[in-house]
Amino acid sequence: SNAIAVVALGFPARDVPPGLDGFGYLSPQREGRPVLGVQWCSDIYPELRAPSGMALWRALVGGPRCPQMADAPDDLLLRTVRDELALVTGMKAEPGFAKIIRWPKAIPQYTLGHAKRIEEIQSHAARWPGLFLGGCAFGGVALNDCVDQAGSMATRVLALDQPMG
Repeated sequence: SNAIAVVALGFPARDVPPGLDGFGYLSPQREGRPVLGVQWCSDIYPELRAPSGMALWRALVGGPRCPQMADAPDDLLLRTVRDELALVTGMKAEPGFAKIIRWPKAIPQYTLGHAKRIEEIQSHAARWPGLFLGGCAFGGVALNDCVDQAGSMATRVLALDQPMG
């Protein structure tokens, strides 16, 4: 796993450069940037409700590209993210608020042969009806991957011919 620092920034909505609606962006690995990507949370997750008149953006910093940045001092993280946003999006406004959350084991890193190992594990598990394995090691590191797996697993549990026990 690699450490990630999540830097959440709230900007006055009036200061968001025009044309920045949608998901956000991911930084290509070849660019070697410490900011892995930025989500425009108030656009993609309206239920997260930024304060009235504010836009909530969330930057992910560190990971396998720049693991030391996840532990960088807050002022360096904020400066790095602000510089990145100015360069990539043109956002130069001062944030109205900022919050940093560090996740020391945020993103599992699959190694060569991982898919084959998972296939073998699932094959062995199939010998025991009612045994279901899931999680970020089995089908994707993103939360939506885990949610999709859980739905599929629930369907399989409900389809069992006999009660477990």
